[in-house]
Formats: sequence, C-alpha cells, structure tokens
Amino acid sequence: MSTELHAAAMELEHLEQVLNMCPVGLVQFVDDGTIVRINPEALNLLTSVLSVVEFGNIYTVLNGVWPLLRSILEDPGVRPGRLVQDHRVPGLRSRPARWLSMTLVRVSNTENLLAISDVSTTVTIESTLRSSESRLHTLFDSIDEGLCICEMVVDDGGTAIDYRFLKVNPLFEQMTGLIDGEGKTALELVPDLEATWVEKYARVGLGGETLRFELGSEAMGRWFDVFSMPLEEPRQFAIVFKDQTEQRTAQRMLQRNAAANAFRAQLTDSLRTLSTPDDVQGRASTLLAEYLGAARVHYVEIGASGEYGVVSAGFDLDNLASLVGRHRLDDYGIEVMKEFRMGKTVAVNDVKDDVRLRDVLKATIDFGTRSYVFVPLLKDGR
Repeated sequence: MSTELHAAAMELEHLEQVLNMCPVGLVQFVDDGTIVRINPEALNLLTSVLSVVEFGNIYTVLNGVWPLLRSILEDPGVRPGRLVQDHRVPGLRSRPARWLSMTLVRVSNTENLLAISDVSTTVTIESTLRSSESRLHTLFDSIDEGLCICEMVVDDGGTAIDYRFLKVNPLFEQMTGLIDGEGKTALELVPDLEATWVEKYARVGLGGETLRFELGSEAMGRWFDVFSMPLEEPRQFAIVFKDQTEQRTAQRMLQRNAAANAFRAQLTDSLRTLSTPDDVQGRASTLLAEYLGAARVHYVEIGASGEYGVVSAGFDLDNLASLVGRHRLDDYGIEVMKEFRMGKTVAVNDVKDDVRLRDVLKATIDFGTRSYVFVPLLKDGR
C-alpha cells in the first residue's frame, strides 16, 4: 500500500472512531435523503424514541415528526456551513414522554448533517420553570444540567454592564469551570468574557424576554446550550444550560474531515492528467490556496545541504511578486529555520510580532508576507 493510501486509510479509520464514540447522534445524508453514515447513538435514539426500524432514507425515517425537512433543504437561501434549523420532536408512544432535538447543518451543496440528542430533561425543566417559579429551587440539587439564578448589574443610567450569580446548583462548577460563583459577577469570574453574554441576558433580566440559544465563549474555552427566562423579582432571571463543548468539537471535526476528504478527491482528480513536476506543483498549489484562502502556496525543494530551497512553481496572488527561484533559508529567520530543519511545522502569526524574525524582518515583508506556515515533507529520506 502506498504512503498516501495508508495515510488516507488511517484518517478514515480515525473518522469512523470519532463518529462511533460521539455522544450525540449523527446522521450524514445527501439531498435525496439517502443516509450515507449513521452512528450508534443516532440508531439508539431513533429506534428507542421514535420506534424506527428502517434506516435507508432520512425523509422516510422522520416523515411522521418532521415532514418539512426536505422543503427546508430545498430553500435556495440555505448555504453550506450554516446552521439551518433546530427542531424538537416528541417520542412516539414513549412513557414517560421523551423529546429529541434535531439540529440540521448544510455541509456542502449536496451533503447534510443531522445531530440528534435527547432533550427530555431540558423540556421538562423549561415546562416546570414556566408553570411555577416556586418549584425552581427544588430542582437545583436533582437535575443533570447547570442551573443558576442571576441578577443584572446596571450602571447609573440603567444600562446592563454585568450580571451576578445569586444561586447556582451543584453542576454549575462542572459545566462552567467557575469555582465559588455564588455572589460574584460574571466579569469578576471571567474578566475577558465576551460582551455578547451580558447583552443577551440583559434582554431577559431587563427586557423580560425568554431566550433559547447556543453560544460559545473563547474566554471560557467552552460552548453552551442555554435556556433563560425572567423571574418575578426585578432584574432577576434563571439560566438552564449544558456544556456542549465535546459535542461541538466532534461535529466540527466531522465537518472538517468531510471538507478535507472532498478537497483530496478534487486534488487527485485534477492532478491525474498532469505529467511534469512543475505542472503538478503549480496546480496543487493553486488548489490548496483556493481551499485555504491563502495569498501564496509553494512547494520548496530543499537542497542536500539544507541551506537553500528552490521554488519551481506555485501560486501567488496577482498583486504579489513571484517567489519562483532560489532562496537562502536562514535569510528568513535562523531560529525559525532551525525548527523547520528539525522536522517541525513552523507557524508565524505575525512577522512583526515574532521575536524569532527581528533580524530578518525586511526580507520577509519585502515579499508582502505577514503570516505563514512551513510544513516539512519527506522525500527520499530528506
């Protein structure tokens, strides 16, 4: 087996492992409804909650609970990579009542991903909160989701600037990673917290809205599924939430792998008719630049001494000078090239801020380059 085929086989095996271990049900299907992949969790949920027995076509599977699924995907405004709709369905003949949440994502022009999770607990909690606030406190120590009572903090003009955690349940710390949160404000616990969180909860605590949303926080390094509703006390509101970080990461990994596999197929097909090394390098570089949105992509042949690199072909945007030619590697950073020669992938986010490039900054900027990645490849043992 060639190195390329072995690598592809290993990646496919890894993708299957991620799919099978994912705690969220995942169904990949094409526009005519044909199911391409379905993981064990999806099989379990659809079988036990909706009593499904045939899994050939997703429209047939969900016809009784989501008949508009096909028409949603046929909407010309739906673009690849966008969240299309989060749809809830009740279990059929299930006692006690169970609910499924189905999130539909358009992966490409012909492929779609359906994420399925059991939200029975969340539905029960939302119903309980709406019907009787007095029962809220009895749920704190029993539910398997994060739960807290908060109060908006406002300035002298009444504008929301923060929110305070008045009461949190035992799972709050586990779901958020925030320790000893009661009595503290969100910005005291997470100084770099995004302003979006304060803005959303102001709509609840001050505006009286009831919100359900999914939102990530880079400052916390987590992604949350949130339900929030106002309480009777002025500026107070309740939050019920789940940490969705693992599920979100798994979904993104599947989407990235699917996109990468599609790119590799396109690359292989495009290179099939080319014969000269320069043609192969030029075409591959152009396709990779389009895929990454890069200004330059080049294949560099490193000489036996490791001192010079030769660019025979590649891709440069029209307004950039070509890099075709012979280059002395150390002219672009001795420390950077030392790491590169050790076989490490080298990434420079901004050449002006990287201390490794202070002595050679002009050489890099003269080529119109502000950030780049070097990826070492092995050929004939070099």
